[in-house]
Amino acid sequence: MDSGSLSARILRKWWWFLLAVAPVLLWAGNKPSAPQHSAPQAHSAPAQHPNLGGGSHTNTNMNRGNTNVNRGNTNMNRGNTNVNRGNTNMNRGNTNTMNRGSTNTNRGNTNTMNRGNTNTNRGNTNTMNRGNTNMNRGNTNTMNRGNTNTNRGNTNTMNRGNTNTNRGNTNTMNRGNNMNRGNVHNAGTHGAPQNFHPHGTETHMAGGRTSIHDAHGRTYVTGRNGHVEHFAGHSGSANFRGNGHFRDVHARGMDVHYGLHGGRVYSGHFHDGGRYVGWGHGHGFVEHPMMWHGHAYVTRTYYWGGHPYAFAYRTYYWGGAPYYWYASPFYYHPAFYAWAWNPWPAPVYYPIGYWGWGGYPWYGYYGYYFAPAPVYPVASLWLADYLLAANLANSYQAQQDAMADANAGDSDAAPADNGNTSSNGQVQLSPEVKQAIADEVKRQLAAEQTASKAPGSAVPASDPSAPPALDPNNRVFVVSSQLDVSTDDGQECSLTPGDVVSRIDDSADSNKAVRVSILSSKKGDCSGGAMPRVQVADLQEMHNQFDQQVDAGTQALAKKQGQNGLPKAPDTGTVNGDAPQAQPDANAASELNDQQSQADQAAQDVQQEAFSDNGNSGGGNH
Repeated sequence: MDSGSLSARILRKWWWFLLAVAPVLLWAGNKPSAPQHSAPQAHSAPAQHPNLGGGSHTNTNMNRGNTNVNRGNTNMNRGNTNVNRGNTNMNRGNTNTMNRGSTNTNRGNTNTMNRGNTNTNRGNTNTMNRGNTNMNRGNTNTMNRGNTNTNRGNTNTMNRGNTNTNRGNTNTMNRGNNMNRGNVHNAGTHGAPQNFHPHGTETHMAGGRTSIHDAHGRTYVTGRNGHVEHFAGHSGSANFRGNGHFRDVHARGMDVHYGLHGGRVYSGHFHDGGRYVGWGHGHGFVEHPMMWHGHAYVTRTYYWGGHPYAFAYRTYYWGGAPYYWYASPFYYHPAFYAWAWNPWPAPVYYPIGYWGWGGYPWYGYYGYYFAPAPVYPVASLWLADYLLAANLANSYQAQQDAMADANAGDSDAAPADNGNTSSNGQVQLSPEVKQAIADEVKRQLAAEQTASKAPGSAVPASDPSAPPALDPNNRVFVVSSQLDVSTDDGQECSLTPGDVVSRIDDSADSNKAVRVSILSSKKGDCSGGAMPRVQVADLQEMHNQFDQQVDAGTQALAKKQGQNGLPKAPDTGTVNGDAPQAQPDANAASELNDQQSQADQAAQDVQQEAFSDNGNSGGGNH
């Protein structure tokens, strides 16, 4: 071949090459620069990218073989768009024929370093997160690591005993769910596993129940559904609710009751004949016997809010059981009671600022239920609001203690709404109910005025024919501690401090209980109009607490009289009461803490013996 022909062929090749490349070079010089996307910050939701057609967030425009979406943005790709090396953004093989298999529908929004991974997901698109679905819509659950959070602020009901802090599965949107009685735990730390089936000699009982006695001398009672309702063994005994949680534990010489609303009450006796009643976290009372003028008394030291308070109670027996009668340590002169009993010269305007409750957590929490009167025409109404506030403050603290127990690992003590007759609607103490309480206050003021003329006469020298709680004149009671009660048809519900009941029966049944009517109750407690039965001993404690709070209220009123619009009292002098002022037990706090530890161990002992080596528990509580 001559040199002229060779040169002509080379020139023709370069000519066609330049014709093919020149347009591309011209376009590349005018191509807009690609905006840069910053990487998402740690613990935040993935950055949202603009929708570039058809709702696709993977910038694919759903090509499915349609190749005209790049609008000529193929310069120098040679098959790989933005270093993706052949991996399309969710096209799954629907390639752009100009990119040689790599489709880029970002229209300039390039992913510069993905190497085949979609928008910072490192290979996982939002629909392929392997369980880490992003349903929070901005409310990220920063500690779930693989747990889907669709609760939007509510705790996960499948935590199986984890408290609101979830031990790593922390939901950062709870904002106060610590008091949501409805956020219950599906499984308790203690209780009867619902897949547990004891083995032994069976005896069929009424109502579809079965008693099972095993080779180790232990007895189980199962209900119609086969779940364990009762256990008795060598370490102690226990009763269980339908959900498997403890109702009562009897072990180590003490009784432990787990409340329907959460929390627990443990009680027992000391060697000297005294007793203790604890509500958890150092709260409760201890009492020890004493003699006064030849009569049996007890000195009771309450430990509450980090402070001890001591009172004296006259001990007496009714129906073979001990009861206690509050003995006031002082009385005011009769003129003070007349001032407090009769209407004041003019109604007294008394805003919330005078009470000083506005900043307290309990006041805001129970704002739907209780509001002090703006005007007081008589002291008895002022005292009614005083003692209602004291009980609601106690109710709030009891819930805090229950939540603290749950956080410490005892989920059977967690607040929960399990009552079948509970009130879920918003209610408020009516003026009529407040007036009924004020009438009870007036009766107490009249009784104290009479006693002030003959100190020591209020407490009987001999055992009474019936406790004061059964006096026909004492009808209305303010609940002062958490109680689980049942109606005649077996429905269980709770009463908590600040609820108000009216006694219906004048005499007790064979179980020393009387029917009451619910006059007012908070959300989650027994509904208004329900008529459960209450133990006379519990009703007497309400009566004692009412008298104590009236005494505390009259002391506060005596200090405030003549201030903030309150009229001046004619006489605030006092005389000795029915018993000397009791002195606090210096060991009360440590004794309550010791007994709380014993209560923990009592439940563990029964749990271990009952469910460790009999039946097929399946290795879990539920």
